[in-house]
Amino acid sequence: MKIRVPSSLVNSADSPFIVEAVYFVVRALRNALRGYPKAEVSTEPSPQARRLAEKAIKEIEAAEKKSVLYIEDHRINEYISKLQAFLTNRTAQDSNALLTDARRILRTMRSHGT
Repeated sequence: MKIRVPSSLVNSADSPFIVEAVYFVVRALRNALRGYPKAEVSTEPSPQARRLAEKAIKEIEAAEKKSVLYIEDHRINEYISKLQAFLTNRTAQDSNALLTDARRILRTMRSHGT
């Protein structure tokens, strides 16, 4: 079965809480790798990020048909890699969009003699 970024994260890619949510999903997955008796989302994130992270963990568990505690290590590592790539791609897109906006604003300012 192919590893996919949970749809709750993909569909929330523009959320201001996405980075925080992905961080806590990865942290929960790493805790499962370390053999922690519970691989839950921490109570540290904002409520919105926590809900998003918990939803993503539930999606992973549903896809794997087991608790993250029982997912094979290599599969957990694949999920972590996919999540990191997802966040990296999203950040690159944001950076490109910001650069495009900055150039547009600069052109506008120059054309108005500002």
